[in-house]
Amino acid sequence: MPPKHSTATWRAPRTDGEPYAETFRTCWYCGSICPEDLVRISKEHTLRMDLADRKYGYPHKMYVHGIPNPNVGKLVNMGFTQKDGERTPILGPGPEFTFAKFYTQHFFDEGYDDEAFAALNEAIRSGGYSFRTEEGKLFWLPVVNH
Repeated sequence: MPPKHSTATWRAPRTDGEPYAETFRTCWYCGSICPEDLVRISKEHTLRMDLADRKYGYPHKMYVHGIPNPNVGKLVNMGFTQKDGERTPILGPGPEFTFAKFYTQHFFDEGYDDEAFAALNEAIRSGGYSFRTEEGKLFWLPVVNH
């Protein structure tokens, strides 16, 4: 198991967000989806994941797609136009899906044991990637035919 970092502090779901509401907690610092919530959602829905660029030399962030949006079909604020300093809301139906980002540093959260690592890895595996640790370092591979 990798070395532990400090325990993350999780914000409550943003159920009032428009056009996207969130049914998952996020890290107060980086905005990452909570690993336990990612595992839960992956068991209920088919997710797709994309790795961010590797500017830090390792897969530090993933984009998670396919999370159902609680605002689907509701009339919500989709943005605004602005003319002469006055904003006019653009209203439309809420999109079917919302999204999240997952920072892989959360594999190393304090209290995260081998069982939790395996559950999180399985959730991410369903999205097309697999992770492992070796000597405290995180490695990834794409999953073929996931």
